[in-house]
Amino acid sequence: MSSMLTRLTGKGKKKDTTPPQEPAKKKRFSRSTSKKGQSSSAQQQVPREESPPPPVAVLRPTDPSLPLIDNRFISDAHQKRYGKIRTFNINQEKGFGDDLLNGVPELKASLRTRKWTKFNRLMIKDEDNPGNAMWVREFIANAYDPTMSGVPTFSTVVRGKKVNFHPDAINALLGCTSKEPCQFIVQRNRVNKGALAHREELRNIVCRPGGEWLPYAANSVPTRLSLTSFKPLHRAWGEFWLKNVRVVGNSSEIQIDNIAAVDLLVSGGHIDLGYWLAIDLNEMAQNKYTTFTLGHCNLITALCKASGVAAGTTDADYHPVRPLSLSYFSNKYERGPVMPRGGGGGARDDAEREEEEINRFEDGVHPDQQGNPENQENPAQPPPLYTHDVNFLAGMLHNMEISHYSGLPNMYYDTSSMAYSEAMTYRATFPPPTFGTLYPIDAEWEAHQAREMTTFQNRQSYNSSLRYSELEEIARRRRVEEKEEAAMQREMMDEDGLNLNLHYNYTDFFT
Repeated sequence: MSSMLTRLTGKGKKKDTTPPQEPAKKKRFSRSTSKKGQSSSAQQQVPREESPPPPVAVLRPTDPSLPLIDNRFISDAHQKRYGKIRTFNINQEKGFGDDLLNGVPELKASLRTRKWTKFNRLMIKDEDNPGNAMWVREFIANAYDPTMSGVPTFSTVVRGKKVNFHPDAINALLGCTSKEPCQFIVQRNRVNKGALAHREELRNIVCRPGGEWLPYAANSVPTRLSLTSFKPLHRAWGEFWLKNVRVVGNSSEIQIDNIAAVDLLVSGGHIDLGYWLAIDLNEMAQNKYTTFTLGHCNLITALCKASGVAAGTTDADYHPVRPLSLSYFSNKYERGPVMPRGGGGGARDDAEREEEEINRFEDGVHPDQQGNPENQENPAQPPPLYTHDVNFLAGMLHNMEISHYSGLPNMYYDTSSMAYSEAMTYRATFPPPTFGTLYPIDAEWEAHQAREMTTFQNRQSYNSSLRYSELEEIARRRRVEEKEEAAMQREMMDEDGLNLNLHYNYTDFFT
């Protein structure tokens, strides 16, 4: 009660200003960072005066005694928020594989020392325990604060169950509770307001020789580095941090504050995992941008299960990407000096190219291995997937979809042709969404059914009128034919006044 009174009178505790990656638009914030889920190149770091206070949980202004809307949402505002984010992409988490941990003892020892082993296991794909994409969207939607108070509540609702994601709750779930102060809070504050010399020192620690800052304005200080320029161990931790803790849309480059986190991860500095996961979840929930990337699917699923949330039959499974393997770490993480590639988009191109190669490495295909020297300079190019242009195939599929939906009886494509076969193969790359993902809210499903019923009734009405017209035309033609046939019969039976159907005696014609 006292906390509510202090909020109403405006005399509460100082608001938490620690979360990075959220642009500052009001004077009470002393820094700005990149928007959640967007490219980390948009981040701008501004020094702050002091270390942030620990987060303070307060009550949401929504009355918890009121019934949930559609048994899922706290208020109309939260239901509207869900409608906005329900089609947003979800960042796939990525952990360290067992073979990597066995082959790189430094990573395994660091996870054990930090008590992050369970967290890493949670970030690895498990067919028996997938993430729940629908829970993620409900979690983020109900964690949204319509009042924009700026004070995190670290509480949400999923399927009618209250889910607590306070830092202490997350640390307890992951088994990494520690009384040691988080060094990243201090280091982050230091690097954000640090001079160029301190940033250069940090760059020399994490980068291989020749690693350079990504382009920045002449009147500013450098803030971004390419992950491909990192030393192998630093790069592995950098990808882990950006995929699982401080989620960003573009993980090919890394901002200065996250660079400081990587340095601490490698050097052994303590980082409060639960605190930064809770901050990241809260920032994601309060994101003001039109589009952004969601994340933490497996973490949210674990929090929901711990709170007794029951899964539905229409919920969509969601898995992390393949974990970082020892083969990929050893063969694809570059060592030695950084070779200049030219152009500001090199980091992004490298990351995209390596993401395409990782699946081949996991399947045992290693292009750079010795064994076929004659093909290393000019490797054989894979054949194209389709002999026809994909736009042509897409046009065929659109026509077939429209014909099927309109109820047209005939399809005139040659189903034995190469074009038709390739179109079917191309369609398989776009699996249809389920009704549960398209219409998770009962009101939306009922509105969809009403639209479908209206369309069906209109189509049936048109078909009925068309059928009636066709039957009328058939009946008209039959009547015309009957009249013509009767007239012909009369002409044949009555010639010059003689009815040939009458019976006459032969002698009657001589009288």
